[in-house]
Amino acid sequence: MQNQRIMLTRRLLKEALLRLLESAPLDKISVTQLCQEAGVNRATFYRHYTSQEDVLLEIQQDTLDNIQSLLGRFDVWGRISPWDQTFLICKYLWEHPREARLFLSNSDIGSDFAEKLFQCVKGRRLLECYFDPSMDAAHRELVTAFWQNGFLSVLRKWLVDGVPLKPEDVAELILQIAQRSLDAEKHPS
Repeated sequence: MQNQRIMLTRRLLKEALLRLLESAPLDKISVTQLCQEAGVNRATFYRHYTSQEDVLLEIQQDTLDNIQSLLGRFDVWGRISPWDQTFLICKYLWEHPREARLFLSNSDIGSDFAEKLFQCVKGRRLLECYFDPSMDAAHRELVTAFWQNGFLSVLRKWLVDGVPLKPEDVAELILQIAQRSLDAEKHPS
């Protein structure tokens, strides 16, 4: 019973913070406002968190854990295809628009989320099939940076600006762009 009450309190606070963040930045949301929105008193809040930032970090970690868990369910024998990995990330973020918009649109929050997302999904493994075996470490590092930032830019444009495409279409587009850019590198005109 105690664990259910704790989980409920935390869920109420997280949902309240997500609602409040739709109309105000984090630094303009007080603990009092958050507690009122969640229907939780301040003493209860401070039993679980020290600040609003802690709630936000937990929402971020929950999102990353959920994505990692989703990928894990499809990762048979330690090998998930780049398309499946990309599609599952797109699908999860599309199905969780508040979190996606929050973490992809806010540069302060988003840059940390983006880095953790790529760590979570082992972004480099996602790229392995695109690397030329003769590519040196410096080129790999630059291609990885280009790929990560392109991937995130497409997600931002799609989810934050509301480009009307389905997750599978966005996943396919991301992988086509990656393939074309690497083909151009191999065969410059």
